[in-house]
Amino acid sequence: MRCFIACLLALLLPVCHTIAQTHSHLPDRMYADSTYAPFLFGVASGDPSQTRVMIWTRAEVTAPLRWEVAEDSAFTHLIRAGQAQCTATHDYTTLAAVDGLQPGHQYYYRFITASGQNSRTGRARTLPGDSVQHLRIALVSCSGAWSGYFNAYRHIAQRDDIDYLLHVGDYIYDDVDPDEHVRMPDPEPQIPHTLADWRDRHLYYLLDPDLRLVRQNKTWIAEWDNHDNHYSNFEKNEDGLTAFYEYVPIHMPDTAHPEYIFRSFRFGTLADLHMIDMYLFRGREDFAAGQRSILGNTQDAWLKQSLAQSQTTWHLLGNQEMMGSWLSQGIPSFLHPPGNGTYFSSSDWDGYVADRTRFYHFLDTARIHNLVTLTGDLHMSFIIDLAPDPLDEDVYDRRTGRGSLGVEVLTPSISAGNMDEEHIPRWVIPIFQRLSRDLNPHHRWVQFWRHGYTTIDITPERCVAQFCYLDILHYSDRVIFSRPFVVRRGADHWDRRHYTRRSFR
Repeated sequence: MRCFIACLLALLLPVCHTIAQTHSHLPDRMYADSTYAPFLFGVASGDPSQTRVMIWTRAEVTAPLRWEVAEDSAFTHLIRAGQAQCTATHDYTTLAAVDGLQPGHQYYYRFITASGQNSRTGRARTLPGDSVQHLRIALVSCSGAWSGYFNAYRHIAQRDDIDYLLHVGDYIYDDVDPDEHVRMPDPEPQIPHTLADWRDRHLYYLLDPDLRLVRQNKTWIAEWDNHDNHYSNFEKNEDGLTAFYEYVPIHMPDTAHPEYIFRSFRFGTLADLHMIDMYLFRGREDFAAGQRSILGNTQDAWLKQSLAQSQTTWHLLGNQEMMGSWLSQGIPSFLHPPGNGTYFSSSDWDGYVADRTRFYHFLDTARIHNLVTLTGDLHMSFIIDLAPDPLDEDVYDRRTGRGSLGVEVLTPSISAGNMDEEHIPRWVIPIFQRLSRDLNPHHRWVQFWRHGYTTIDITPERCVAQFCYLDILHYSDRVIFSRPFVVRRGADHWDRRHYTRRSFR
């Protein structure tokens, strides 16, 4: 995100503006849930299957906890129960696998201490059975606790029409951006370096009641990213990954390789979701002599086999950074745009053009249709056709979408900064949006300054993305919805009939 902004800032002088800093020990709306002590940091559920869901809590107690799962919030119809232990080995967190559940059901769960103290009641949902005809997911990314209020998390938690939450990276942040001091503790947080540091960062985040609420009410499918782990090297940041597994309600897909977080979820015959990790593996292996891989050879083979063998209508791809190209061709060189003169950034898929071309070729030759890539990281909103060569009119037709091999949705940040925090005058941002769209005909729509989340609504005949924007500078329930963006079954490009390329203001 900062690569493109650096170029755009060269077009205009920055406006002098400073976001007010909070200097209290703990900022507004940051506190533990003392009412439900010792469960000060709430409950959570995640990584569902048709018959299982993982449930999580943290409690500094020595005796084992009892967990209960019921069909009703009063726990009169108990379905499953068991014991879990919180120990210092895992920083008093526990993750229990609840098996033997029914597909597509919502369940209520809680934890109870040996002395009879209850946690808050959480809600968890299993994946649906084959007869499912409708699915709605909240897509989120980039939640900076000091960058602003988590209004978007609270809004998701309060929506009964959202089935699951998909987090595609930067759940927590390692550093504090100097332009984003909205809810700052005193002293200012430092970059974590040890396991204790990373655990403290997770605990700090869970002081936010809106984050606790969305973890309590929605079942999560999550992926890490660079700010979750700081280094793109597992050996250098094993502590960051350890803390992530302790505090985020997901199971470890491969205990022999904790760095392998890629995994799949199946929503009946309607859709499958493949969670990929391009962060830890990009550039570490060659897929051919002198050609670097973005996913690594093991993950690349797994993804392609999963897509080729899938029997679902839609294929969702949980992806950390932009897959579709973001072209910078046409910007005068005297402005010194970032990147290599063709792309704004080489840290995402644009840095691995040969491997992306290879993936697009696989989609084409294997006849993989209805691919919807769900992406985060850039803090802004994009609707993109996945066109192999968007500037070649013989390959891709911007008017009809012919030549696209799939679509991409890039969700805005929950709270982390974008152009609004870069002190660019609000009236100038539409100019930047138009510049970016004109250089990128496959970018069907962009929005560079709002924050929030995206709903992904799926039926057998269409997939609809809609951005939901909320304030981050104030505690607020006001929400603004974008127009819906539609991709129809078999089209492999965004529908031109429902919207124009005019930017949203």
